[in-house]
Amino acid sequence: MKKVLQNHTLLSIILILVLMILAYAIWVPFLGFYREDWYVTWNGVARGASAFPSMYAGERPLMGHLYAYLYPILGNRSFLWGIYAFILRVAGVFVFGAILRQLWPNQRNMTFLATVLFAIYPGFLQQVQPNCFQMHFHGILFALLSIHWMLRSVSIEHYLKSLTYRFMAVVCAAIYPFTMEYYIGLEGMRYAMLWFFVRQQKSEKFTRKFLFESLPYLLVSGSFLYWRVFIFESDRPTLNIGRLLLTYSSNSFNSVLSMGLELFRDMIETVFLAWIVPLYNQWYYGDYQTQFVGVLMALLGAGLWGLLYYHSQKSQVHEADTQFTHDLQAALLIGFISVISTLIPVVSTLQNIRFVGRDDRFSLPASMGASLLLAVLIMICVHRKVRPWLAGVLIFSALITHSQYARYMIDFWKVQQQVWWQLSWRAPNIKRNTLLMVNLPFPFYLAEGYEIWAPANLMYYRDNPRPRITGEVISQESVAQLAWRGKNTRNYRGIYLYRDFDNPLVVSLPSLSSCLHVLDGSQVELSAIEEPLVQLAAPYSQVQRILIDETFVKLDETIFGKEPSRSSWCYFYQKASYYRQKGDWQAVIGLAEQASKQKLAPYDVYEWLPFFVAYAMTGQTIQAAELAQNIRSDPNLTASLCKNWRHSQSGNSIEDISVLIGYICIKEEKPSSQ
Repeated sequence: MKKVLQNHTLLSIILILVLMILAYAIWVPFLGFYREDWYVTWNGVARGASAFPSMYAGERPLMGHLYAYLYPILGNRSFLWGIYAFILRVAGVFVFGAILRQLWPNQRNMTFLATVLFAIYPGFLQQVQPNCFQMHFHGILFALLSIHWMLRSVSIEHYLKSLTYRFMAVVCAAIYPFTMEYYIGLEGMRYAMLWFFVRQQKSEKFTRKFLFESLPYLLVSGSFLYWRVFIFESDRPTLNIGRLLLTYSSNSFNSVLSMGLELFRDMIETVFLAWIVPLYNQWYYGDYQTQFVGVLMALLGAGLWGLLYYHSQKSQVHEADTQFTHDLQAALLIGFISVISTLIPVVSTLQNIRFVGRDDRFSLPASMGASLLLAVLIMICVHRKVRPWLAGVLIFSALITHSQYARYMIDFWKVQQQVWWQLSWRAPNIKRNTLLMVNLPFPFYLAEGYEIWAPANLMYYRDNPRPRITGEVISQESVAQLAWRGKNTRNYRGIYLYRDFDNPLVVSLPSLSSCLHVLDGSQVELSAIEEPLVQLAAPYSQVQRILIDETFVKLDETIFGKEPSRSSWCYFYQKASYYRQKGDWQAVIGLAEQASKQKLAPYDVYEWLPFFVAYAMTGQTIQAAELAQNIRSDPNLTASLCKNWRHSQSGNSIEDISVLIGYICIKEEKPSSQ
């Protein structure tokens, strides 16, 4: 034990691992599938791993081949993708630390701090979506391995070993830009580090040696750029060189000016604001218990940092300030060059870093230079006694940011699970060519239609290589298309969808305490807490798109997670809504009696409706009147129901609307004037 405590390197490695576990790994078992994960999973299930190369051929070809290799191994288990992405991230962090120690072997404190800051950098929060972002971690790892082996090839005098390291470095240099094309900016970091490393050797032919060592990587990166600019044709606008050149040529002065300003802004955001803005964005999420757990974990990480720093100061001699000045000036310049060079490809393709949504992904390659730059600034500008406290504050900020965002994504996954499991309880199957429109409660949202059609097809048409159900988020644009019954096609990386707005089915989860509501446009019934856009979309919803006479599907728990309890209110509500659609009033009443025995009741009084209707249709006046009173306790719901029911009286229905009006609306009739 004493030897372990005296081994500063081992303790440093343990601390970095603990911090990364607190930031990332601890949340992996509770995460699920998000955003692009859904159509990747659908593609793997419905079309097989062999379809991935063609899927990404028009964007990032290597991504398709990597998915084709990984999917048969990791499958549909989000936990395995999470562990794999974590391993990639850890490997990248330790290679980065090894590079810094190669460059500045005498600057242990600075290199360790820079490695820690990179390990838990809070400007990039997408570790919680490992299926999609594992490609980013591959790119970072390959780039860092290339630089590490390049430096090894320069420092080793043994010809064969040097040649071996150079070969491996060149191979990795050739691979990593194909993961994410804008990672090519990491070449700026490579040449800055190589320049410093060669200069340290005090060679008489310094410039010649630098050019000689740079040549293989210049040829590789130059070949990639030539292929990307002049040969490869991309499907995405931001990756299409022709479109970008057209944009720049239309207004060159403004384009160059805006590029310079955005580059400056992104540099400030990446180096400094990444430790403040994401924390502020996530600070108020969750209840007090959630926030308290995050604070405790952040304090634990910062406390461990403090203990290690105190231990190291007791057992080590302080580094000389003169050495600080010489080495840290070079590190400051390399950090600055690294940040700028990695941001140029991002800004030049009309993209920029924003700490909202997932636009923080562009900060990942720049985070290495940013961490180095910030660590150097702390060593230069901050008094020795204040440094550990400032570093502890940064660690605390990073860990609580990661914790808060992870809790948000965990809850987002729970909401998605509720939607799809409850839909499986409510709808045995859904007709082909249905346009499924889904609304989630604040603060959760669906960004693209593939977050709807992919899980829906995994539920109902699992083995069909073409999506039979299409999907669209509820937005101003999609609601407008409902009004004029538009039809259009969408292409999601080679997956073509024909979206027919003549066949919509609108479902909504109005609040985190509500059940999923499947809306019927022929008899509009809306919760009083329903969002305005959902209210506009509801009249177009066709509940008859649900195939009520088919067998209920059983969801794959490896994809959708464990089925929620069937003893919950929402299970009884969904089954009652299903039997209401069939007109099986006795089945609904049986469910009402079971729910009553279990003392279940809804948060949203709207959800008494199927039970109330069943009692009213069977003439059980006492029970119907009791539930009517519950419904009338919400005056907004009552007014909405009465208005819509009167409007629906001329339509065909298995329900006698006049009976429902008699129970709910009779109280609001004004007495006639005498």
